[in-house]
Amino acid sequence: MLIKKFPKVHEFAFLPDSALDSYRILSGSIQLTQYEIRKLINKAYITTASEEGNSNIIYKSGNVVVNNIESANRIYLITKDAAITDGSAIVLIFVPNRNPDRQPWELQNAITENEFNSVIYVEIGNLPSKMLFNYAYWPSFLADLIMLKNDYALHENWSFKEIPEEDDLPILKSYIIYTFAKAWRDKRVLLSVDGRLYHCRRQNTR
Repeated sequence: MLIKKFPKVHEFAFLPDSALDSYRILSGSIQLTQYEIRKLINKAYITTASEEGNSNIIYKSGNVVVNNIESANRIYLITKDAAITDGSAIVLIFVPNRNPDRQPWELQNAITENEFNSVIYVEIGNLPSKMLFNYAYWPSFLADLIMLKNDYALHENWSFKEIPEEDDLPILKSYIIYTFAKAWRDKRVLLSVDGRLYHCRRQNTR
């Protein structure tokens, strides 16, 4: 039983602020502090990890379900907390901690159980620089950036060089990549039923 080895979530996993935000959004706890969110996650962890013969903790290695934590590179903990978006349970996703001197696992993000069970669900990680390309195959990315610069974006230097080449657009590239990562973490990327189309929902600033 997971709870016997790790009685509290802070002993089991590092909880970065970016991952806390995904839980905050799904639980509707926007007004709570980071400390209060950590307390909610600890309660959800204790409740789920204490159950005997627990089917609400799923170990995976890649896309394959495995039987023990030692073989896993992802742990999905299905909590008793309901997401305000669709009413299904909130699922906490844990990955191995990149810092070997800290807790063995790290909270990556939170999703809904409906998302987790969906055939179109994709695991894109939590590293902003890679999330877009883990999600989408975009072979014309550079060509599209050039078109965006020439036809739609503000006419300014999108490079760190004073006189850049046509395809030297690191600032614009970073803007697109990190905007997608922020939209994904904030649950603002909406997928079509078959998963072939998506758009980013604008945040209401009123």
